[in-house]
Amino acid sequence: MSQAVGTPLSISSLQGLRRRCAAYSTPGGGYGTGKAQRRRWLEVVMSEGSSQGELSDGVAIPLQIEFQANQSRGDTGISFFPGADTGNDPIIDRLEMAAADHFANELLSFGEDVDDHGQLPWERPQVVPCGRASVSIEFEPMRTALLARRARLLMPVAPAISAGPLALAGGKMWRLREPSGRMYSLIRLDTKGGVHGYGEAGVVEMPEFRAAMAALQGREATAYETVTLTGRLQGAVNMAMLDIVGKATQAPLYQVLGGPTRFKARAIATVKNSNNVELAHEAGFRAFSVPLPTPLFPNSGKSYVNLVMGLWEELRKTGGDFVLDGGMRLSPGDAQMVAAALEKEHPLFLDEPCKLTHLRQVAKISEESVTPLGFGREFDTLEPFQDLLREQAVDVLRPSLHRLGISAIRRVSALAETYYTAVAPYHDGGPLGTAAGLQLAASLPNFVALQVPRVNAAEKKARSEMMSGWDEPIKDGFFELPTGHGLGVKVDEKALDRYEVKL
Repeated sequence: MSQAVGTPLSISSLQGLRRRCAAYSTPGGGYGTGKAQRRRWLEVVMSEGSSQGELSDGVAIPLQIEFQANQSRGDTGISFFPGADTGNDPIIDRLEMAAADHFANELLSFGEDVDDHGQLPWERPQVVPCGRASVSIEFEPMRTALLARRARLLMPVAPAISAGPLALAGGKMWRLREPSGRMYSLIRLDTKGGVHGYGEAGVVEMPEFRAAMAALQGREATAYETVTLTGRLQGAVNMAMLDIVGKATQAPLYQVLGGPTRFKARAIATVKNSNNVELAHEAGFRAFSVPLPTPLFPNSGKSYVNLVMGLWEELRKTGGDFVLDGGMRLSPGDAQMVAAALEKEHPLFLDEPCKLTHLRQVAKISEESVTPLGFGREFDTLEPFQDLLREQAVDVLRPSLHRLGISAIRRVSALAETYYTAVAPYHDGGPLGTAAGLQLAASLPNFVALQVPRVNAAEKKARSEMMSGWDEPIKDGFFELPTGHGLGVKVDEKALDRYEVKL
């Protein structure tokens, strides 16, 4: 039966609504674009009593109701369509929205009632206008029964406070600026036994660092898998704790993590344009990440594709392998056309061509082209990686060392391995992060390359001083692995003091 907006909802009425929408909607989730299909739907709804948007002053708006569910995501939507042609009357439009909002509130109260019986309640719905002809309510079912079952399996564990030699006892942070202006932060974690570990993050404020130190006080450095922090220090703390463990065991970190899976790691240089490719080539790089031109407007079409292909012709003359970086600036349509045009050119991959607002559109690009796609540089958590893999929308995962750290990227890599997907970590900071990326690379079976910034002579000198002479050596496109304990490099704190930004 159809449900009047002004009357209370019941379990049977919602189940009946769900059944009828499943029976009379098309596989795509809509009621069909053909007149016959639309007429059939309207006849069914009207014959069972049209839903009415009962509002003030006795005004009633006939509404067609459609129940939509996406099982893969677990979200649900209800769409309202006017039962008659309302034309372009703005008053009718507002009444439709009001009726939908009323219905959303009824759904919310219905969920609260059902929750008392152990059923699945609804989160707060959101009413969304979908053009002149329809209004949608979008909401997600809260699986309280499922959550309750999962919660029973999770035993609360208090953080273990230790007095042992590897217990954390304090630390220090430097905010650094290289001669080019590139900024990042280095932290040092101290243990009660005198072993120090270093990590790298983006630019971090001092109050955030102090809060992290308070949370870490007394924690064992070996508990790097169980320490979770919010904010920009998560990756740096993970690096530093692993550095301590490697130094305490007197082994390179990749051996602590079960490696090596390789004895050298392929490098990708971040360059600003085709002119910098030759400079990076002289520095030992053989693979380069080059930004795509910025489209003048969305859906530029063939004119933009011609611009990209012109850039590709310039790059081919310099030699090497190339990643084309879209920086999420392209529309899905332009991204699809660029991916198709590059198929025969064999780039390493097309990196973040468009935003991930509509994941299904990105998956469609992947399905229709053999050009590999890379995504993930801006992710702070692991869940978006799982969504990309589930939809088969990505060929190369691009986790950021600053944002996630070593342990989280290893978890991402393990998940990607089950989908036969490669991992190319992204780094845009200092030399300590590069060393951490190389230790990570030597422990991943599905590693493909590590992207790092191309540095000029002044930057190279500064970075080498900070790392006591380790200058990120590259030969024929590959990094040599650091051979020292922990992260494999020795930090010169006097050099850090020279390049520190005093605020």
